[in-house]
Amino acid sequence: MLRGRQLRAQGVKDPQVDTVRFAEVKSGKIVMPKQPAAMYQLFGGTFDAASGKVNRAQTLFVIYIPGATPASTGLSDKPAEGSPWIMFAGTPKAHIMLTPKM
Repeated sequence: MLRGRQLRAQGVKDPQVDTVRFAEVKSGKIVMPKQPAAMYQLFGGTFDAASGKVNRAQTLFVIYIPGATPASTGLSDKPAEGSPWIMFAGTPKAHIMLTPKM
């Protein structure tokens, strides 16, 4: 993710960002972590500063496993609400999506 932010700051546009990152992974310039990583995100909705609560936000849970595929995880690569699935299977940015509501 850091490399993507750096490339965008240099003026590289999507989808060229992934082209550059994938080439850098393949060449060994970027070394992918061996262990999975996770991200939890809230988006949309509103934040009530007085209560510290987020209202009407959508949740997204992601587990990054570079190179993961349906064969290596037993998960589908087809999006399914309420079920985990692999996005960008077989690539350096492969990850398991956990989307309670799509």
